[in-house]
Amino acid sequence: MTSIIRILLSGLLLVSMSSHAEIIERQYEGFKVWVDCELRGHIMYDYTIGKDTANLKRKSNFRIDKEVPARCQQKSSSTYRINGKSVFDRGHSASYNHLETSKLAASQSDYMTNIWPQHRVLNRGAMYQSEVIAECYREIEPLRIIGGPVTSIPPVNSDYFVSHGIHTPGAFWKILIRNNRAIAWVMPNTSEAAKHKLDDYIVSVRYLEKLIGMQLPVPEHIKDLKPHQSWYIPKGCDLS
Repeated sequence: MTSIIRILLSGLLLVSMSSHAEIIERQYEGFKVWVDCELRGHIMYDYTIGKDTANLKRKSNFRIDKEVPARCQQKSSSTYRINGKSVFDRGHSASYNHLETSKLAASQSDYMTNIWPQHRVLNRGAMYQSEVIAECYREIEPLRIIGGPVTSIPPVNSDYFVSHGIHTPGAFWKILIRNNRAIAWVMPNTSEAAKHKLDDYIVSVRYLEKLIGMQLPVPEHIKDLKPHQSWYIPKGCDLS
């Protein structure tokens, strides 16, 4: 019989339905991920950013993290391709652009432990828009960003199981937390997730907690709130 286990992750209570879960906590420079060895990928990431004080030139260096057991991560760092075509990007969870105040942190964001296949529309659309919002509000006050794949939603496909050893997540969740405010999204990992659709994916923190089986570090009195729209982009926001 499957049993429920509870894992405390830096103050976040994760409820897992698997009695065999092997979770590896990996602290990088500026961000942290929790890798599920059975999934060969992270189930959550967590980091806090402040004012942007750097502007590194983007240099892709996707690679395997040699400090994580091979059985617990993707088999390859290569592009996700099926029949020679690439529809899913190597999508970052902890954003390179958010971590560029440290060359080491930015470089470590390219570890495959921080990567899941993201449909190119999502990666360059709704997900990117959420990163833009974070990039702007970090200039106002420190911003905590937590997220991960929604493991309770069936995978989109198994196209990369042979090449990378993984199933493609069906959706991703994400929450931005600042002071006494928070906004959460659940974004489908499909061609539907265009930039202008981001508001359609807003959920309350309470709903998100039930979906992912985790207690999030948000004041109780705002967990039932569901904003009508995503935080607006402040005028003059520097996205460099």
